[in-house]
Amino acid sequence: MEKDKVCSDAGKAADDEFDLTFGFSAGGWFQMYHYGAAQALVDSGLLERMSNDGKRVRFCGASAGALVSVCLASKSYRFKEIRERAAKCAEHYRSSWLNLFCMKKYIVEALDDFGSHLKNLEMKPNIEELLNNGSLEIFVTTLPNMKRKIIRNFYSYDDIAEALLASCCMSPLVGVPFRLRATGEWVCDGALATVTPRKGESRTITVSPFYFSASTIHPSTFVPVWWGLCPPDDVAHRNLFALGYNDMIEGLVANSYIAAEEGEPLLIPEVCFEFERNLFLRFFGFVCDILVLIFLRPIVVSCIYIELAVMSFIYFMKGVFKLDYKPFKKLYNNVRNIVSLRTLGRFVFGDNVPHNRQRLEKSSRLYRVFEPIVLGKKKKTTKRSVISPNDVEIKMYSTSSEYTQ
Repeated sequence: MEKDKVCSDAGKAADDEFDLTFGFSAGGWFQMYHYGAAQALVDSGLLERMSNDGKRVRFCGASAGALVSVCLASKSYRFKEIRERAAKCAEHYRSSWLNLFCMKKYIVEALDDFGSHLKNLEMKPNIEELLNNGSLEIFVTTLPNMKRKIIRNFYSYDDIAEALLASCCMSPLVGVPFRLRATGEWVCDGALATVTPRKGESRTITVSPFYFSASTIHPSTFVPVWWGLCPPDDVAHRNLFALGYNDMIEGLVANSYIAAEEGEPLLIPEVCFEFERNLFLRFFGFVCDILVLIFLRPIVVSCIYIELAVMSFIYFMKGVFKLDYKPFKKLYNNVRNIVSLRTLGRFVFGDNVPHNRQRLEKSSRLYRVFEPIVLGKKKKTTKRSVISPNDVEIKMYSTSSEYTQ
């Protein structure tokens, strides 16, 4: 018991040493979104500025997020090259169902090509210090109790490769669970215990490629969840890189890490995810929209109100029995959402009705999931050209976060 307390205190002290932490979530083939976000982080100049100011930055990752975290922590910023490799791997993966179990092979080959600077690590004291000063955390899951394990020490290339393969071990698609050489623990994919590392902690920016996520950085437009298991066509897959890039820039602006005048010129054109449709498909889409409005939306809205009411009761009970004010704060926000006519107006008439979207997103998981599908989420745009799937500029504007003006 005393030992656990000492370890807890040591971990808390280590957390306090860092001025900023980036937590990259699991994502499967959505890793392309992470690479774009990481490239934007580098291009923004934030990392260089913090380094020059003597401030410390930590990179944490689970599963696909671990791959980008290693690159950032070791200062290997070859994300555009990695994008091309990921696109080729996705093309091979889509070509046959027999390639369903090739993902581990892709990772091993990528490590060999893009991790050359990590080989003979014991002969490179500068890089070894970067990786062992606490600025890199790789999250894995231990078996059979499904507990989170954070790997922070890397003394050789084999240590790094082992940690990454463990964190990405989504069995049976990406190998099978195995024992760590150092401890003998059985480990598998980090996402089973921790989807988004360090989520909810202070001085932390979390990045998730899932549109329904409440992470600091997440897609500003709807992207299908199943792309995480099966990559889309080449054009849409590459556009995940651009989407992640722009979302990171806008997130840094929204959280005042860079100025708006610094971020706006960095925004890049995006490829429209929605392919050009013929008249029949447009009519079919219109009919689907009507059906959603009449039948599905009332069900979703009712479920959201039920969720808010149930969670309000849970927060009340937690506050009473734990004598803690935090649950009461969440209860207050839930009650405001329930009684607010603006919330009801948002559900009925869409984004045209002014409402507190951020408060609603924090309070309701169902709202985050169904907002872009059923509730007609409307986005503001920045004046950026959009490229059609045929690589032709079209007269549209790409979706963008409302925080960037």
